[in-house]
This record gives sequence, C-alpha cells and structure tokens, in this order.
Amino acid sequence: MDQIGSPNSEMRFKIMRNIGNAFVRLGQYQDAIHSYEAVMDAHPSSLVGFNLVVCYYATGNKELMKKGFQQLLNVQENYDDDEEDSDDEKSQEELRDELALDKRRRKKITSTFIHQAAMLIAPVLEKDFSAGFDWVEETLRAPRAVNGGETTRRGFPKIAVDIEISKGISYLKQRQIKQAIEVFKGFEQKDVGLVDQAATNLSFLYYLENDFANAEKYAEIAVKADRYNAKALVNKANIFYERGDREQAKELYLEAIGVEADCVQAIYNLGLVYKKLGAYKDALQAFKKLHRIIPKDPQVIYHIANLYDHLGDNHQAAEWFKVLHGNVPNDPKVLARLGVLYTKEEDETAAFHNFLDSYTAYPVNMEVISWLGVWYVKGELYEEAIAYFQRAAEIEPDEVKWQLMVASCYRRMGARKQALDLYKKIHKQDPDNIECLRYLCSITKDMNDSQYEEYSRLLGRAERAAQRSDSKYMSGDVEAGGDKARPNSSDGGGAARAGDVGISHDIGEKQKGQTIGGSGKGKADDDWGDDELGDDLLPL
Repeated sequence: MDQIGSPNSEMRFKIMRNIGNAFVRLGQYQDAIHSYEAVMDAHPSSLVGFNLVVCYYATGNKELMKKGFQQLLNVQENYDDDEEDSDDEKSQEELRDELALDKRRRKKITSTFIHQAAMLIAPVLEKDFSAGFDWVEETLRAPRAVNGGETTRRGFPKIAVDIEISKGISYLKQRQIKQAIEVFKGFEQKDVGLVDQAATNLSFLYYLENDFANAEKYAEIAVKADRYNAKALVNKANIFYERGDREQAKELYLEAIGVEADCVQAIYNLGLVYKKLGAYKDALQAFKKLHRIIPKDPQVIYHIANLYDHLGDNHQAAEWFKVLHGNVPNDPKVLARLGVLYTKEEDETAAFHNFLDSYTAYPVNMEVISWLGVWYVKGELYEEAIAYFQRAAEIEPDEVKWQLMVASCYRRMGARKQALDLYKKIHKQDPDNIECLRYLCSITKDMNDSQYEEYSRLLGRAERAAQRSDSKYMSGDVEAGGDKARPNSSDGGGAARAGDVGISHDIGEKQKGQTIGGSGKGKADDDWGDDELGDDLLPL
C-alpha cells in the first residue's frame, strides 16, 4: 500500500481491505476494525461494511454493531433502484441486457450481506432477543436519504419480513409457542405474498401442539397460496397420517418430493409411511436416497439397517448396524441389535462381544444381562454367570427366577451349602414355588438334613394345588376368549415366562439360537424409537 500513490486511491483502499481481511484471519479483530473503518469512511462498500459488522460482533460491542449495521445500509450502491423488484417484474428486454443482469447480480449479493448481518446481530443486541429483532426490523424498514440528502429511498422491507419470520422461529426455538404463533398470525393481514410462509409455520406449530384442526386449516391455506411449497405439502401429509390415511399421506409426500427433490422431511416421512405399510423395499429405497443427501445422519442409517433386518438380509443389516455403530459408538441398543444379528447367524463369539459391549455401556438391560448369563452357563463358567444373574436380581428383586438361576449355578458348581441357603431364602419369599421346593428336597435329602420331611410335605401340597389349578384352567372355568397366562411357571419343568429369553430356571438344557425378545424383530426392533410419525417428524 505504501508503494501506491494517492492517484490510485481505489487500489489503495482495496489493499487496505485485504489488510483487514488478514487481521481477521489472525484473530486480531481490533486491528481489522481500524482498517475497515478507514475504508468505510473514504470508499464504502457492502462487502467491507459486512466485514466490519462481523468484527464488531466478534468484539461483543453492541453499540458499534448498531452503528456498523446502519453504515452498511447507507452504502450508496444499495440504492441503485427504487424497488426490490423480482425477476418476473422485469421486462424481457432488460433481462437480456448484460449490464442490467450484472447490476441485479451485484444487488443480490449486497442484499445477502445485509440479510446475513441482520441475522447475526439481531439475537444479541438486547438482553431480550425479541427487542434486538425489533430494532433491526425497524432499521431495515426506515427510509434512507441518498444523493446528499436530496432524495429518499425506501428501506429494505423484504429483508425486514425475513427478519420477522426469523423472530418467530427464534420464539419457537425458545419454546415460546404462543409468541411464535402471534408473530406468524400477523402476516395474514400484511401481504398476500407472505401467506404461504406464515401459514406453513403456523401449521407446523399447531402440529407440535397436537392441535390438528388448526394444523390442517393452515396447511390448506399454505397449499392453496402456493401449490409448489414442499414444506406445506409435508405438513398437510402429516395431518393425513395422523388420521390414519397413509395412502393419501404417501401421495402428498411424493408430490412434495416432485416439487423439491431434496426435501429431506418429505423423503424421511415417506420412508416411514412405506415402512408402516409393509412396503419395506420401497422404504429402503427412500432411506437410501436420503442417505446420499445426509450420509452421516444416525436415524437414516438406523432405518436402512432395520429394513434389511425386516427383509431377512442379516448380512446387510449387520453391515449397516456397524456403520451406525461408527456414528454412535457408545449406543448400547445398536450393540445389542448387532448381538441379535450375530446370534441369528450362529456366530456366538461375535454376538457375545457385542452384548458385552452393550452391557458395559448400559448395565441394566435385562435382556442383555440374561443373554450373557446363559452364554456363560453354556460355557460352564458358573461364577461369571452368577455375577450377571445377581445383577438381574438386584434390578428386579421381586422376580425369584433370577435367584433360582443363581442357586442353580451354585448347585452345578458343587457349592451345595450356598445353594441350600439361597433356596431357603427364596422359599421365604415365595413359599409356593414348586421348583424351589423340589431342589430343597433334593439337597436336604443328599445332605441327610432333618428338614427334608418338612420340605417334602410342602412340595406335595404345592403340587396338588397346582394340579387343581390346571384342572380348572383346562375345564374352561377361566374367562372365555381370554389369553390369561397360567398362574405361575410352576409346571415342574421350570419354564420361564414369555419375555424371559426362553431360559429355564434350572438352566439345564442348552438353548441354541436364542435371541433377545424372541425373534429379534419385536421389542428389540422398537428400542431405537417408535416408527410412528409424530415426534419422529423432522422440523421444517
């Protein structure tokens, strides 16, 4: 800059601007401010004005932010035209004129600077963020003096409208729903061109509030105002889904995708609808398309993996769950699903490692605990199995089956004294448990314990009571058509109830191929989240 004389003032100011840019890169914002202020005083431009506002923001000076923003608005190049006309308002001849096109391009760039600066400073200008938005909006709408004050031009009403919409969205982010609704309702009487935007936001707000009648009302208004508004179509489709009309919802999601091919909300919700309709291949296609748009989104990867599981492709399901594990490495449910898939493939070693990692991340999942306990029993590692069954007994102290499994492990280890003490404890907790009484009889008889006769008498009485209960059940004395379970799992064989991962209390037989939740597609399938639309809908 020192080598260039005063006749080349424009070049000097460009170099000074670049010096300011270099200071910004170095994080020396105060030095950058000095350079930018010198340029704005002598040769103002929207680019330098925007950079100056950013530096004021970085230093946290609210008054200078306001001053810099006003300077940015007063830059002469922002007022070449009276109106902020859109392309469709220009004549075809003007649109073909290269100079006019360049002028419009420059004006679009400067409008972008003003919009970004407004969005940057509005939330931080005042203690109440809404007051900051109000100041920015009023400043944008105020008329400006140009040509030395000889004429005035209107402000930037379209940018002011965008700021007002952003204010409503900020209210939404702060969970101030009532204020957000008031902001968006204010657009209904202002400008016909804004109806679709306001109605789209109002529809979504009412949907979040479960006010589906108003959500539908404003979705209809938004679609009527602009049939090619993809977000409005998504909101309308969501209402149909809530009504249970999934086919109509599907058609509207497809229409939204036709309008906006990369509308992630429409694609995601379409995949969920296909999934609910049982069209797993179509759902898979939708989520794979979405994966190409947002490749690292865990929800999308989960649905792809889950759909392969539904389709019975265990290999692909495992591969996608591995990808998901890479994105959420400490999620215990993902690890448990991998364990289920490896169990289906009869790769129990890989299944064990995944279940063990799942247990480490979340040590209170009963299904994972029971699987690990049984795995150690199969390997005759009873001491390790006891640790898991004891943990299960701590989590569910009223379920005697876990204590029965611990006692069974002691008995198989040859620790009859510990087994007997535990069976006695179980008997006090559940005096009519036939399985407990049988082992009490067996152990006391082997040990010539005097209590054998008493336990034998109690066992006989409990078995007769169980037989009478079974007879009543078989003769139809229970409610017709009911699906009540039998009173207890006291059928002599010690079979566990539904949901117990098919384990017998005695753990006598090795049960190959057991999976969490039975088939591996029931409860485990829902662990990640409900596939219902509702809360799963992506925000608009």
